[in-house]
Amino acid sequence: MISNEIEGVVSTRKEITELINIEKPKEYKKFYGMVKKYEDIFFQEKELTPISDASKLRELYNDILLVDIQRDNPDNIPDGVIFRKEIVNVVSSTKTIHRGLYPESKIIEAMNSALSILNDNSLPYIVRAAVFYYFFGYIHPFYDGNGRLSRYISSYYLSKILDPIAALRLSIACKNRQKDYYEAFKTTNDVRNKGDITYFVLQFLDILKTGLKDYLDDLTDKVDQYHYYQKKQSQLDLENSSKTILETVIDYTLFYLEPITLNKLVELTHLSKSTVSNHLNRLEKDGLVEKTKHGKNCLFHFKKNSL
Repeated sequence: MISNEIEGVVSTRKEITELINIEKPKEYKKFYGMVKKYEDIFFQEKELTPISDASKLRELYNDILLVDIQRDNPDNIPDGVIFRKEIVNVVSSTKTIHRGLYPESKIIEAMNSALSILNDNSLPYIVRAAVFYYFFGYIHPFYDGNGRLSRYISSYYLSKILDPIAALRLSIACKNRQKDYYEAFKTTNDVRNKGDITYFVLQFLDILKTGLKDYLDDLTDKVDQYHYYQKKQSQLDLENSSKTILETVIDYTLFYLEPITLNKLVELTHLSKSTVSNHLNRLEKDGLVEKTKHGKNCLFHFKKNSL
């Protein structure tokens, strides 16, 4: 969702959640390709294989972005043998700040070189991910989707050495430091820099490091809250089933950042639907849980100021 947002593409938590929860839609849904590829990183059920050359990169683009771009703006579909065949400018506030490589033969040659760096085992994973990220933006092989695809590839490779969740924080880190993110490209592209990529690599690593620190701080705060509320709720005079349900609602509220449905509570607590409903009614009357309606579904979340 954040990776889309950086590019001005609107997506919602609800849309993404629905795509995560379906195995395969009867007809293609927007963002489905990207969500499923990110799931591969998160669950790592498939072995991560290197992206060996430009044609493999185009296959990845097809899997992740092609259908969405085809639906949103058919004019932006790649029209070359592998990539684009026309000139493309990167524009900010009506001002051209960069022109991607041209013609396509140069794009293919440069991308194969960039991929050889990305797959060079003599270099640290984290450094080659940073180098490739810059070259992808500089080459700009597609009319649309370059940022989203390069962030996915960087997360894909970083997950080999980082926890998958940490690797997925890259987009959030770039969004939180978006000014520094764009400045790194601008400074490295400057003719006075004479092609030295060191500055970009250092900035990329610093942005990632800041993102991981923010993630750790956020998670630590949530764990502290969780232990606090666990202790508080254990002091309440509640039946065991009520305690189990309340613990689950607290967990969901803190870590999933969204309310929980009745069916999900039944699944997680292994209690009957009627039992969960009865105890939820009591917890609601006690002011510990709040119920809202979304369509036909009742959603429940923990009231943090209740303990």
